[in-house]
Amino acid sequence: VVQSLFYKTLLMWSSCGFSLVVVYTFLQSRIINLDSLTGAWTRESFFDYFYQKIKHFEKEVPIIFIDMDNLKTINDCYGHVEGDFAIKKLSQLIKTKLKKTDIIARYGGDEFLLMLDNVSTEDIEEVMNSINEEFFKYNKLSSKEYNLEFSYGFGFYNKKYNSLEEFIHIIDKSMYQNKFIKKERLLKSF
Repeated sequence: VVQSLFYKTLLMWSSCGFSLVVVYTFLQSRIINLDSLTGAWTRESFFDYFYQKIKHFEKEVPIIFIDMDNLKTINDCYGHVEGDFAIKKLSQLIKTKLKKTDIIARYGGDEFLLMLDNVSTEDIEEVMNSINEEFFKYNKLSSKEYNLEFSYGFGFYNKKYNSLEEFIHIIDKSMYQNKFIKKERLLKSF
């Protein structure tokens, strides 16, 4: 008799309980898939997503490998807490110039992967110039005693590569060439 009189109230509580379980599961999934320091995707979640996407994707996938410059110097001179701040800020500044469909993942340490949605080489250069401008503005206004800078390499993944790891190794080399050129320019300016 009580259950029939309060049917809607009892149904409401069980619905609320079910909703909380769904929300909890969603939040747990987000926590597992996001890097705790930067809020970027984790390496594992990026790889999982990439391999799921590439199965259904016939076009080339643009990927950018980004490495922060001078993190060791920041850690040595200002401490690891400041180094963590610099990594977090690097990620935040990059995110401001990405579309909602683009992905940023922390590959490890101070290295990040960007997967951009449907872009050409010219589009990548435009995005990277925009990110560089954002870093220039930040460094100009920052009270920090160091500049946030990065080097990058990029390419278009397609089915000719045996694995994403092989492809990342190739664009990693491209990034190191970029880093070397920047250091040579800096030395020549002195």
